[in-house]
Amino acid sequence: MASQGARQRTPSSATIGTVGRMDSKDATDALWNLSLLAALRNGDPSKLTAYLSDLTKLATLTRRASASHSPATAIAAGSSSGSGSRPPTASASQNGSTSSLAGRSRLSVEGEKPAVVPASAQERAAYILHTAVRVASCQTISLLLSHKQISPNAFHPAPPSVHRTTPLHLAAQLGREDVVRLLLEQPEVDDTLRDGHGRTVAEVAANPRIVKLLQESVAELNESYLSLVREYLREPANSPPPAALLELLKSPRSHQLDLTAPISGTTVLHEAARRSHLPVIELAVQRGADIFVRDARGRAVVDVVLGSGKDKEGVRAVLRQYANQDLTLVDAGGVGRPPDLKGYLSKYANVAKGYSTRYFVLQDGTLSYYRNQSDYPHSCRGAIHTSMISVKTSSSDKLRIELILHPPSTSGLPGTLKPSTAAPASVQRWFLRGEHVGEVGRWAQALIRNCEYYGGKAGPAPGEGAKAGAGKGADEAGGPFLRKGYTRSLSISGLSRRKGSESHVHSGTPSRSGSASGSTTLLPATATATAGADVRRTGSGTSISVSGVPTQLLAGSESSDAELEDDGDGEKGPPFADWEMGAEGVKAQVEAMRSAVTALALPSSGPLLESLGTLHALSAAWRAQQKARERWYESELEKERQARKLWEESLAGVVGESERMEEELKVAGRRLRSMRNLRASIVDTANTDEEPRTPAVVASPTELEHQEKELPAPPLSIDLPPAVVAAVLSGAPKTATTDEDDEDDEFFDAIDSGLLPLTLPSPLAQPAQAPSSVHHDLLDAAVYAGYAHPRTRLPIEDDQRPPVSLWAVLKNSIGKDLTKISFPVFFNEPTSMLQRMAEDMEFSECLDAAVRENDPLKRIAFVAAFAMSNYSSTIGRIAKPFNPMLSETFEYARFDKQYRYFSEQVSHHPPISACYCENPNWLYYGEVDAKNRFMGKSFEIRPTGAAFVELKLSPDMVENPALYPEETVDGEKRLVEKYTYKKVITNVSGFILGNPTIDHYGEMRVTNQSTGDTCVLNFKPRGWRGKDAYEIKGAVYDAHGQMEWEIAGRWSNQLVMRHADSNMELGPDVSVHGPTSPSSQTTPEYLLLWRNTPKPPAPFNLTPFAITLNDLPKDPNLLKKWLPITDCRLRPDQRAFEEGRYEEANGLKSAQEDYQRVIRRARERGELPPHRPRWFTAEIDEQTGDRVWRPTMRDGKVEYWVEREEAGLAGRPIADVEKIFIDV
Repeated sequence: MASQGARQRTPSSATIGTVGRMDSKDATDALWNLSLLAALRNGDPSKLTAYLSDLTKLATLTRRASASHSPATAIAAGSSSGSGSRPPTASASQNGSTSSLAGRSRLSVEGEKPAVVPASAQERAAYILHTAVRVASCQTISLLLSHKQISPNAFHPAPPSVHRTTPLHLAAQLGREDVVRLLLEQPEVDDTLRDGHGRTVAEVAANPRIVKLLQESVAELNESYLSLVREYLREPANSPPPAALLELLKSPRSHQLDLTAPISGTTVLHEAARRSHLPVIELAVQRGADIFVRDARGRAVVDVVLGSGKDKEGVRAVLRQYANQDLTLVDAGGVGRPPDLKGYLSKYANVAKGYSTRYFVLQDGTLSYYRNQSDYPHSCRGAIHTSMISVKTSSSDKLRIELILHPPSTSGLPGTLKPSTAAPASVQRWFLRGEHVGEVGRWAQALIRNCEYYGGKAGPAPGEGAKAGAGKGADEAGGPFLRKGYTRSLSISGLSRRKGSESHVHSGTPSRSGSASGSTTLLPATATATAGADVRRTGSGTSISVSGVPTQLLAGSESSDAELEDDGDGEKGPPFADWEMGAEGVKAQVEAMRSAVTALALPSSGPLLESLGTLHALSAAWRAQQKARERWYESELEKERQARKLWEESLAGVVGESERMEEELKVAGRRLRSMRNLRASIVDTANTDEEPRTPAVVASPTELEHQEKELPAPPLSIDLPPAVVAAVLSGAPKTATTDEDDEDDEFFDAIDSGLLPLTLPSPLAQPAQAPSSVHHDLLDAAVYAGYAHPRTRLPIEDDQRPPVSLWAVLKNSIGKDLTKISFPVFFNEPTSMLQRMAEDMEFSECLDAAVRENDPLKRIAFVAAFAMSNYSSTIGRIAKPFNPMLSETFEYARFDKQYRYFSEQVSHHPPISACYCENPNWLYYGEVDAKNRFMGKSFEIRPTGAAFVELKLSPDMVENPALYPEETVDGEKRLVEKYTYKKVITNVSGFILGNPTIDHYGEMRVTNQSTGDTCVLNFKPRGWRGKDAYEIKGAVYDAHGQMEWEIAGRWSNQLVMRHADSNMELGPDVSVHGPTSPSSQTTPEYLLLWRNTPKPPAPFNLTPFAITLNDLPKDPNLLKKWLPITDCRLRPDQRAFEEGRYEEANGLKSAQEDYQRVIRRARERGELPPHRPRWFTAEIDEQTGDRVWRPTMRDGKVEYWVEREEAGLAGRPIADVEKIFIDV
């Protein structure tokens, strides 16, 4: 930008004097410039019409002159026909001087004479549009662009001037976002053009907002391209290519498209070659598509041209012709920057393995490689910076490149030894091979240019590169490189330049330390970790490192790839959005006035010219100072914002840790106080003769002094001495403890100590039934013998997974679907998502309690407790389950709980899992179809699938049996009552700070489809301080919307219900001292809906229930022979992971995913039939309208269990099940 300021100064008075006295034509053209500025600034279409008409006439005369080969005669003949809006004598046409058009007003270098070139309609149109970009409104510019002679790509000044620029460059340079947006909307705009200095639009942008606007426009263009290619792939092979795709490839902006991006395992070049569509191939290659690109199967473009015939041979000939062209010269990535490159090469491993095909990426001077393209950019297998290598090619073997790895140069790098004291390092070599000479030549050229730019060794002789880079500064020699102990951080080029530190900018040389597209800076991890909070100034801005995390702050006028996150108040822009246009208008007006006064050549114009020159110099100096000050303030503001953001994140971690410690102390204190109160009450009871114990449903303390009230006993009563009850309800006696009671904790203290009048339903209070009392028609002891003795521990004692940075995997996946992010296996737990889904059945006792309950409002409360109970197993479960393969299944059975369960992955994209569980007294079925997103700081999972519960009730339990479907269970008539609900949102946050936390929030609405009753549970979000962690508030409403019961609790602990007619508020942190109204005589009944079970420590924080899910007894006759080959217990990578063989599991996971891709592509090509779920069929529920997956039936029974039993007894595999797992 500093060099730009040097270019944009207009000629001085001395320079004007050397040009000579202007004639009348120049004077008229100077006045024309003034009137044009006035018309553009005014924006009146009627005033602009004359200029546009004149432009049309000039274009017509130019075409006629070109046709008659006599341009001078034609233009001179037409010069007298000009309108009043233009000079009567078109001096631009007669004397060939562009000064009449723009020479005195255009941006020029001081002392440079205006270029003398023939004037044309294109030059005049370019001048009008460029001037409008400087001074006119967006509406006026839109009017000009509607004229057919005005192109949004026109250069001014005209080539070959080194100062030429496009309207888009000028608008971006001036910071006019509205004009940039308008120009990008033009169909014929070409945003890939470079100005006279070779800079892109992004590289001259005034601020990061312009860069973001350009990036969003390119993203929209790429999204449109991907959509058209997908449509192209869906069309029959014999259909012509879509016209819209051809039009997009013909457009100037098509150079911005990533034409080598894989789409469904192929690319547009592969598909066009397979279909023999030569126009698509030619356009794609002309627009920059890589002719050597590979598809997901590693095939080159020519490899997919199968068959024979004239068309096929023609396509092969064209592809060979393109491949044989000289492609070794590649475009640079920016001003003076070396090129980036991506593609497949073969890398030599060792004598045993030989060469293996890998996907290589050369970007920002770093050469990295991946197993395949789908692993980029997450699973890097190795990387080296070009400052550490020499590139060597062989004349005898033109398909091979040799990279010699040298010890890194330590010149200018912080935290490294000096070259004289550094220990010598061994020299390593990488051997790479390509499939074509042109491909290898292009890679060699790109590597050599990167080596030269970053100070590496481009020649084969060791030592030469070191000598060449020894005299360079830290920014030039031994630039950023990648090796063990170094971490990558983003460097954003600055908005402010410190005087004396950027002398190279004034010379016009681009800086290597920062560019418009950002640069990569590597710092020693040890240095940043020990620095604490280090703030230092650099040439490209200010770098702050807090807790070992380097952050480069925005400073300077050049743009950046990533705009820093704004605060809420930062969304509002500064006042006077058109300030830049006004400042540019002042400059243009002064320039035009100087030109007009000079052209008029008045006798006394000398002092006036001098005054105008002084005014021009002052306005230019003021404008430069104002912009510098504005950039400085913007820089300081961004620094403060970023520093505040870092402190807030650090403070949030500290506060979270403090809240957790406080909560632990509070729980310990509550337990201690409860035990002291109980001990004191028992002592008091022993010292006095009290009456016999009373039931748990008790009267108020006042009534206890007179007489006890007879109340019906609940299903399970807890007998306590009256003194104990009085102590709890009236407050602790003085003899118990002198500590101050925490009123917010007394409610749950009472529940934990068994002091409240709780009603416990039998299924929750009694232990599970023994296997001898099971329902034998449902679970045959021989058929389900594998579930008779569930395991209680995993094969490993603790979690020994290698430490891997989760943020390193996720930082490039913000906004993506979680199911499409490739995670290493080290982030998993030894369960499948189907098994995690089966954990819904851990607390099936809630459904057993619901079936036994006569009151429909209590029944729906127990169903709601069942619906929320599964969230208790997620505490501390941050590891990710294995994603199921398509058609993967899972089954489970419990003798003690009398149910059997199975599930299937019925869809892959989007991932949908269906399940079905049956008990003699109830059914549970549903699907998991969640929308998953990574939001940068957290995961968010939004379930959309519905869940269904059917209770089989006795006829005497319902009021209107005629409205219920009937079913026979063990010869008895039962009525089916159906409930529906959907799950709440799940959020995982805090993993960036190393303190991941899982939370569930939202509304869960359980509806009784038979009666119309509803139960609403509101899961409160955790909040920043964790005040409402795990909290649930809810209520039960009858069919008329009347609240009958209120519910409170925490999904991590327990859920309690109380009748809504109480005058006390029910909540997890509200004290219960008894009735506050004197008229109330009894304490209301509290119904325990659900209580969590103990969770002893286990690897991966698995619950005892979850540990049983992946159990596979060693005796195959117990379980394995009964399972289909799709059961997730038989998945090799998951089994290896559970046994602690993590590296092997990672390799098996990659092989398993590759196998699934092969199956999917075979289906896409029609080689395999389309996928259909084996055990489920999708239907629409008539009552709710939701999709429901019902199990396939055979003779009125669930087909899965029928086929399982028949196949197991016959010793044959289960029929019609495809192989989905790899062989080990």
